[in-house]
Formats: sequence, structure tokens, C-alpha cells
Amino acid sequence: MDIKSKNYKRRRVIHGIGVVILAAMAVGILLSAYYINLQRIDDDLLFRSNYKDSGEFAWNYVIDPIRAIGEAATSETETPESALESLGLAEGILFYYEDADAVLTNSSETSRDFFAQHPNAFFAYENGRWSAGATTSVEYSYALPNFDPSATFYFAVDDSVIGPKQVAWSDMRNKVMPYAIGILVQLALGLILFIYLLVTTGRVRGSREVQLNWLDHIYLEVFVAVFIAAYGIWGLAAEASLDGFSYSNGIIVSGQMTTNDIYMMMALGFFGFTFVIMTMVALMSIVRRLKARIFIKQSISYRIAYRIWDFFKSFFDGRHVESYPLTKVLFQRQKRFIIGSAGLVFLTFLFLMAPPLLLIPPILEGVLIYWYIKYNNETYEAINQGFNESLEDQMKAERMKIALVTNVSHDLKTPLTSIISYAELLSREEGLSESARDYVSILSEKSNRLKNIVSDLFDLAKSTSGNLPLEMENIDLKKLVEQTLADMEDDISKTTLKFKVELPETPMIIYSDGKKLYRVLQNLLDNTLKYALPDTRVFVSLKQSGSKAVVEIKNIAAYEMNFSEDEILQRFTRGDEARSTEGSGLGLSIAESFTQACGGNFILHIDGDLFKVLLSFKLESKEPIENEVMTLEQ
Repeated sequence: MDIKSKNYKRRRVIHGIGVVILAAMAVGILLSAYYINLQRIDDDLLFRSNYKDSGEFAWNYVIDPIRAIGEAATSETETPESALESLGLAEGILFYYEDADAVLTNSSETSRDFFAQHPNAFFAYENGRWSAGATTSVEYSYALPNFDPSATFYFAVDDSVIGPKQVAWSDMRNKVMPYAIGILVQLALGLILFIYLLVTTGRVRGSREVQLNWLDHIYLEVFVAVFIAAYGIWGLAAEASLDGFSYSNGIIVSGQMTTNDIYMMMALGFFGFTFVIMTMVALMSIVRRLKARIFIKQSISYRIAYRIWDFFKSFFDGRHVESYPLTKVLFQRQKRFIIGSAGLVFLTFLFLMAPPLLLIPPILEGVLIYWYIKYNNETYEAINQGFNESLEDQMKAERMKIALVTNVSHDLKTPLTSIISYAELLSREEGLSESARDYVSILSEKSNRLKNIVSDLFDLAKSTSGNLPLEMENIDLKKLVEQTLADMEDDISKTTLKFKVELPETPMIIYSDGKKLYRVLQNLLDNTLKYALPDTRVFVSLKQSGSKAVVEIKNIAAYEMNFSEDEILQRFTRGDEARSTEGSGLGLSIAESFTQACGGNFILHIDGDLFKVLLSFKLESKEPIENEVMTLEQ
């Protein structure tokens, strides 16, 4: 495993652990918030250490009582005494109200100094303005009512009331603050971990490429649909589960969590954990797609739109002629001609408003057509010239190749003949040891094989070049097949193959070279004897098909034919590459070349393990041949 793969796997493990930790932090924040909410506390508890500065104290002990006193003092339906009794003020609230019409108070002392003795909660309204004690919170003073400017109002809350409230306030604050601090710490750490996961996802040390996983290769529409469905199922499950628990105030009543509260927190923890995991998996995949710049590209809509755009673009960008300079020139000229013609058509419609100008577009169109035809003809001339030069070069190379093979084959014949002759003379010498005679025998065998290969090369070169001498005459193809099979009877009898021969009763007259066709049939049958599967049947038939005589030879191969028809017909190509004896790989090439030279068609067909060759020739006559077919020598 290379370092890059190790780093990638290590980073994936780290990211997996990071996502789990982030989900655990989110659950901790959620449960802490839920626990704090169960306390039914004022939000100011987390931000204010003094009860007298809280909103709870301001509204319950200051603002609402002052408003009630003002309404009672100005009531026209009640006397001040009855109004005072109906206020129901909390214990410890002291006030004095006086205006031109009424005086309302619950204190025996009415001086400002008396009320100012409670600086933590003292308010005075004099000369149309409010004032407060030295340590009184005025944050909520905006909610105080405005009385008649002539009124005088003193209000205070006894410190004996604030003291116990402050103790309870401090106790509750000490109880919930660790949870609040825990929430803040987890939020900070979670944010850092969240940013780290998004920044590093898809990145591996030592590589600039973005590493994608299988999830990132899902089409964007499918990806979104899957996660929407997952969130839908999650939401239904969460709603069904959480609805089963009623909201409890057990902590407020008993000071302890109820079973209902515990089950609710467990459900919140589970669903919060799974929600964060799903969200992070989806979000990290989206970030990786954005980093790799495939967010839009990895979508079905984009691919469809791109294919449509690319299809129409292909008509104008000339990509199909990019490798052909002259054709590319033609294409670009054609594009300019179309654009120019379209522009002239537009001008024609434009000049309909000015008839004298209507002659301009046709004149320009004529110039454009002249330019297009003139330069196209020059390009066509260059294409034809290049084609002729290329064809001439190919023909020259082919002639040189054929000439080389012919000359080499011819030059090899003389030394080969000498080698064969001297090997034969050596074999007649007396007094040679057994090992020496074996060497001479091998030398003779291999030199004869080399002679056959050289002869095949020479014949193939002549047939390919069109210089193969032919003796064309009417021959009976039926007798030619019979004679070839008879001449190879000894070789056939040495194998376990069973030949099934099907020949017509009447002659099959064709116009061809009998010696060359004999060589063709001999090569095909020899190929069959070498490569056919032992103990199988070989089918040889001659039939008439329309105006043609068709020879068919087919057998089952003894090896896997993992090649095509074109490949096996190439020179020096052998069907069974594992064979190390006999065969030059020229037999089928010579058979094909000779067949075509003799006016026939050579068709090779491979179907699984079936190897089949068809030779077809035009029938000349159905009448018997006057002269017997000449005896063919191998």
C-alpha cells in the first residue's frame, strides 16, 4: 500500500471520529439547553448576578405595580381607599402618590427621604420627571408610565424582600451556570471542529487532488433526493417519538427529574445525534464536490444539458476534422460562408425600408460565393495532390517490400541448396558416430524446412505483387479435390481425425490455374491436420451455389482461437502460439493470395471452436471436360 493510500485511510478515520465527536457535542448542547429550560428560569439569570437588576424583578415588583397604582389613583369609579384595597400589591412594596385630586399611599411616612432609604429599588416622580436610587437599575425605566406633571410619586421596595429573592436567585444561578458555560465551551470547540472537518475533507497530505468517495459520485439529484427522504423519515420518527412524552415541570415541583423527563432527554439525544451525523455526511460530500469542482457537473441535469449543447456545438467547432489540416480549412471556410450569408440575409430584410440599397446584399453574396468556390477549388487541388502523393508513397513502399522479400528469397536459395547437398553427402559418409549422424539428420531436416519457408515467401511475394505466373484453363474442381485428398491420404491416416467428404456426382468446371489451386487445398488440409482437435470429424464438401462452385473445409480447433479472421490471415501468424515445430505462419496467407490470383474468393470464418474456410469460383460450364484434368504434382 503506498503512502498516499495510507494517508487517505488515516484521514478518513480521523474525519469519522471528528464527526462522532461533533455529534456528541451537539447532543451535549441540546440536552444542557433542555435541562436549563426545565428550570423555568428567567433568561437574565445567566447574565445578571443581582436579582434587583433582572427583568423579573423590574416587571413584577416595579413596573406593573407602578402602573396599577397610577390607574387606581386616577380612577373615577373608585375611592382611593377602595382602589388601594383592590391593588393586591406584593409584600414589601411602599408607595406615596399625590396629585390635585387624590392622595394614595400605603405608608405612614410620606417624605422622599423615607423612600430613598431603599436605594436598591427607589423611584421618584417629581415635576414631570422620573428619578431613581443610587443602586437602582433603570434598564427598564422606559416602561414606566407618565403621570400628571403636577403629581408627586414615591416608590420603593423594602430590602427585606429583595434579600431572600437574591439568595434564591444566586442558588439557581450557581446551579445552571455550569451548564451554560458547558454550552458555550462546546459551541466554541464544535465550531472549530466543524471548520476543521470542512476544510480538510477530501484533502490528503502529499496530494493536491481532492479525494472523493463513492457518495460523491452519486448524481446530485439522486443525492439530494436520498437525503431529503432520509430527513423526512427522521422527522416523522422524531415527531412520533417526542409526542409520546408530555412536557413536565417535575424539577420545579420536586427538585428532581421525572421518568418522563429522562425519556425525553434520551429521545432528544438519539435524534440529535443522528441528525448531526446525517447533516455532516451530506455537508462534507457537498464540500468535497465543490472543492473538486464537480458540484454541478456531477448531476443528471448538467450532463443532459451538456450533451445537448455539445451536440449542437459539434456542428461548428470542427472537432471531427481537427487532425486533417486541409479539411479543417474547408470546414472553417464553410462556417464563415454560412455566417456571411446569414448576415447578408439579415441586411436584405433591413434594407427593405430603403429599396435603393436592396442591390447591395445580392452583389456581396455573389462576391462571397466567388470567394468560397475559388479557394475551395484550391483546397481540393491540394487534397488531391496530397492523396496522390500518399498513395504513390504507399505503392512505392509496397513494391520495395515485395522486391526485398523476392530478392532475399532468391539469394537464399543458392546457399540453401549447397547446405542441403552437403548435408546429404555427410549422411552417406561411413564411420560417423551416432551423435554425429543425429546432428546431420537434424541439419538436413531444418535446412529442408528453411527451404520450404523461402519458397513460400518467394511465391507469396510474387502473388502479392501480381507477378505470379498463371496457367489458366478449364479444370474440374471435383477431381482436383479428390486428387488432393488422395495425395494426402498417408498424412491423414497418421492422425485420429475422421474426414467426411461430400462431392457432387457431376464435374464442377472452373477457369483457373490447377497447380496453384492444388497448393491452396494442400495448405488448407495441412493446416487442418496440424491444428484440428484429435478424434473429431473434418468436413470437406464441394457444392454449387448459384453460378459458383464452393469448396468448404471445416473442423474443430484443438486450442482456444482467441484471434480474429484478419489476424490469422496476417503473414507469419500461427493459430496455436504454443506450437514449436513445423509451420511458418504463411500457409493461410499463401492460400488466400493464390485463391484471389486464380480468380476465386477466399472466406475465413471463426465461430467459437469452429474453423471454417470457403473457396468460391465462378462456374464456366456444366458439360464434361473434353480432356482429362492434368495430373498435378505436389
